[in-house]
Amino acid sequence: MKIKELRIQCLRNISQARLDLSPKLTLLVGPNGAGKTAVLEALFLLGRGRSFRGGNARRLIKKGSESCQVYGRLETDQHSHRLGVSRSATTTEIRIDGRARRIVELAKVIPVQIMEPGGFALLDAAPNDRRRWMDWGLFHVEQTFYDHWKRYRRILAQRNAALRAVRATQEIKTWTAAFCQQATALTRLRLKYLENIGPLFASQAQRLGLPYREVRVRYRDGGLSLHSPEADLEARIDRDREAHNTVAGPHRADFIIEGDGADLRGRASRGQHKLLVLALMLAQAKSFTLLCGHAPLLLFDDLFAELDAPHQQMALETVAGLDAQTVLTSLSETAFGAVSKQAARLFHVEQGGITPTGTTKPVKTNVSR
Repeated sequence: MKIKELRIQCLRNISQARLDLSPKLTLLVGPNGAGKTAVLEALFLLGRGRSFRGGNARRLIKKGSESCQVYGRLETDQHSHRLGVSRSATTTEIRIDGRARRIVELAKVIPVQIMEPGGFALLDAAPNDRRRWMDWGLFHVEQTFYDHWKRYRRILAQRNAALRAVRATQEIKTWTAAFCQQATALTRLRLKYLENIGPLFASQAQRLGLPYREVRVRYRDGGLSLHSPEADLEARIDRDREAHNTVAGPHRADFIIEGDGADLRGRASRGQHKLLVLALMLAQAKSFTLLCGHAPLLLFDDLFAELDAPHQQMALETVAGLDAQTVLTSLSETAFGAVSKQAARLFHVEQGGITPTGTTKPVKTNVSR
């Protein structure tokens, strides 16, 4: 699965651009604010239907335009697909091979992950961010996950509604039984997923030169054990009634990273933190490839910041050696070293203009200044 061609219209500071991406490594070089991250944002939009930056959709759209559009040509071993995403301030339109589709269908066609400055803080971020990371992986590698997740969310909403109602004891019991069934299924899927990720994570951490003899991912069940979920909920029923909410379950689950037996939150340096998150992302990509038979699209924004020279080189060599279509940004071409002279495709980005290396002006690009 490779994105052969990317076209961008009216996104951030890019008026129009067309890029022929490398099937392996594409490098984007330019100063801050040039539009490098906007290209990654376009690729993420093509796979997720939204921006990784969050915020108001209006900010995604170039000033003076009503909407932005991203188009891509995706090639697999057997098929070719035309993809398009259009965003206005209030609507999102998705098309696959000319037919209107939902975001969940788009996500299945282009699995895309990004490591960007906001994501570097994953270990110290809110638990919801780490659950989202786990569940993205499960969505793609476990066919039953999405249905279990949808049923769990629906039953959770029904149990919470019963907790808010007056004299709803029997209704609470009914929804509690269904809730425990789905909670157990979700927890087992997550535990199995992290168990499979663990050895891959340890291997990547070692390759990246992290100073731990042993690293591991430890799941936290959100206060609802596998062995006695109904008893756990019964013990918390007064608290649930007072809160009008279910305070334990997979929707409160989390995971931590341990190095040599210690929780690394607040302990690892910023550079070590970044390398741990990179190791997690690479382990997830490896797991995806092993289980699905093809690799996800990987995006890296400002990967080298806060890393010393030896670890920059380790990170670059590890990422460049992946069997995945990968796009990286940097302020300087020198940060890529010899990699930029190998199979990589290099683009210079400045003021929204995108110039392939070796040319003197933007190719197939119309930029309004």
